[in-house]
Amino acid sequence: MIDRFPSPEQALERLKAHHAANGEPSSDDLAAHVAEFVGLKRLLGHQYRSEARRLAEFLRFERARGVVRASQLSREAVLAYADAGHGVHPTTWRNHVCALSVFLDHLVARGLIGENPATLLRRPRRSVYRPYLFSPDELRAIF
Repeated sequence: MIDRFPSPEQALERLKAHHAANGEPSSDDLAAHVAEFVGLKRLLGHQYRSEARRLAEFLRFERARGVVRASQLSREAVLAYADAGHGVHPTTWRNHVCALSVFLDHLVARGLIGENPATLLRRPRRSVYRPYLFSPDELRAIF
């Protein structure tokens, strides 16, 4: 059973075991890198279910446009995905952008792309809860 939050040493050992069993993606295949990334997140103790679905959605979209290699990812490709996502609730969209951005950061760290093209995507702000403050007169009336 995977610990909820493994230590960095445990995570490194799991990563080594994962690569020994499955092989490290040596190709530029975008689907292989998505699968590897989701697997690594799960090895680190994350469930990574909804994020995996979001990345699979991105992968399907890009595959339909002919983008199948990590080296083919560009700002235009990511912006096209963003344009297709209109009509989604702002919180859902923020979650999509976050999952995509973390994956693209992974590709940058692996040296497969030069920069994260998702940095251009506008992320809706979280709404800030502002409590109602009763006036002294309202408090007197309540109590």
